[in-house]
Amino acid sequence: LVGKDVSFITGRAMALDEEGNISVLINQSIQKIRYDYLVIATGCGYATPIRPVESKLESRLSSISKCKKKVADSTSILIVGGGAVGVEMAAELAWCGKKVTLAT
Repeated sequence: LVGKDVSFITGRAMALDEEGNISVLINQSIQKIRYDYLVIATGCGYATPIRPVESKLESRLSSISKCKKKVADSTSILIVGGGAVGVEMAAELAWCGKKVTLAT
């Protein structure tokens, strides 16, 4: 990720708001982080949109298309969770030119 627009922070997510901000506790201080798209990657279990809710191909393709558009339209992406999935997503999105914040 050298040379890419990636920030790495260690903290505890405290709150989300509807304006696209997350409040994170870092070193006894609350910081607000702005994002266009939020990825929560907090462990080996995963939820939608990565894990399909329906098994029908048409529904799955539609879900993937919507997710792809949201990511394409975003300039900054916040990933909550620094495990294998979170780190891989951060690297892939940074490689595509997105500003990424990886919070663990």
